[in-house]
Amino acid sequence: MKYILFFIFILIIVSQVATAIEFQEKIAPGPNTHTLTFSQAKNINSHLGVSGFALVSNGWAEAYMGPNVNLKPWLQAGCAIGVETHKHFLRVAGSILANKEGPVSFLAIYENGGSGIWYNIKGMAKVRKWLFLGIMAKRYAGVGPYVQVGLSKIPVSIWFHPAYDTESKKFKTTIGVVLN
Repeated sequence: MKYILFFIFILIIVSQVATAIEFQEKIAPGPNTHTLTFSQAKNINSHLGVSGFALVSNGWAEAYMGPNVNLKPWLQAGCAIGVETHKHFLRVAGSILANKEGPVSFLAIYENGGSGIWYNIKGMAKVRKWLFLGIMAKRYAGVGPYVQVGLSKIPVSIWFHPAYDTESKKFKTTIGVVLN
C-alpha cells in the first residue's frame, strides 16, 4: 500500500509540472499498447538538476525521480529511483543525454526493477526546423528508423517508429504525440 501511495504522489507531482506529456500507441500483431507519459526536468544550477517521470500503460505503471548532473553544457547524466506496479515494486533508472539543444542528439535510458529491464536508445538529427530523423532501439518496440515532425504555431510534435522487435521477432510500429 505504501508504494501505491508513493506512486500516486509522484504521478501527481510530475503531471502538475510536466514539461512533456506524451501519448503512444504501439501497433503490432495482437492487442495494441496505449501509453501515457509525463516528464519534467529542472536545473537547480548550472551543474545540478532534478527530473521526474511517470508512465501509465495497459495494466502497468511506473514513476521515478532523481538528480541530473550537467557534465558539460552539452552532456547530462541522471539517475532515479521510484516504483512500479509489480510485487517487487522498486525501480531504478539511469540516463545519458548528449547535445539536447543542438542539431544532433543522443539519448540512452536504462531501467531495472521487479518487472525486468527496459531501455530506450535514440540518436537523431534536426533536418529542418520542424523535422528530426534518426534511429531508435526501444525494448518491446524494436529497432528501426525514427521520424519526428513538429507542428508550427503549437507546441506539439508527432513521431513515428517502424521497428523490428528482436525479442518477439515481429514488426511493430509506434506512433507518438508529444505536447511540450
